[in-house]
Amino acid sequence: MSRCLFAALLYDARGDGGITMDLLPQLDDFWRDALRTDGHDNQRKYAALMSGLQAQVAHLPQEEQDKLFFLLAVRNAEYIATARESKDALKVRLGVLA
Repeated sequence: MSRCLFAALLYDARGDGGITMDLLPQLDDFWRDALRTDGHDNQRKYAALMSGLQAQVAHLPQEEQDKLFFLLAVRNAEYIATARESKDALKVRLGVLA
């Protein structure tokens, strides 16, 4: 899913067409860290990420929370599929230096 499509679906709390949040950079940061390390503690870090993201969107209506987490799940699935094929390709996509 493109970043533009993701941004278009974000919740607008101000009602003026502006984007109030973008959660994808936090998922990207998690994956960058996971690719740089040996994988130790990734489950705990992922659980902490999801908990933190849930806290950030808790004030939004449930429908909007569901949209955001669906889009995060789609992006995460893309990263998992890419990593299974080629971790190097995912590193390039996320700008992780070798």
